[in-house]
Amino acid sequence: MKIKDSDQIIIDEVHGLKSHDKSMPNPVIVRFLKRSDRNKVWEARRHTPKPYIVNEALPDDYTKARGRLIPVMKAAKSGGLKSTLIIVMFVDCHQVYY
Repeated sequence: MKIKDSDQIIIDEVHGLKSHDKSMPNPVIVRFLKRSDRNKVWEARRHTPKPYIVNEALPDDYTKARGRLIPVMKAAKSGGLKSTLIIVMFVDCHQVYY
């Protein structure tokens, strides 16, 4: 994976996880100090050699919302409508609204 100025990227924390599949590398969660560093890695993800994968670790609320909304989006697409999944959240006094 080639990242411009990779020697300048500052990583705040790294957590190694156990892999369920012994043929795959162990997953790692990385927390970047700066958003711009995270964006450099995210933009370079398409050039990641196999078997490595770069994904975002989304909060459970996002994952659950996607699980509810993806079937709706697929139904709209199969009906001929142009649709895109966008999760919008409004937070008020620690309450999350979808």
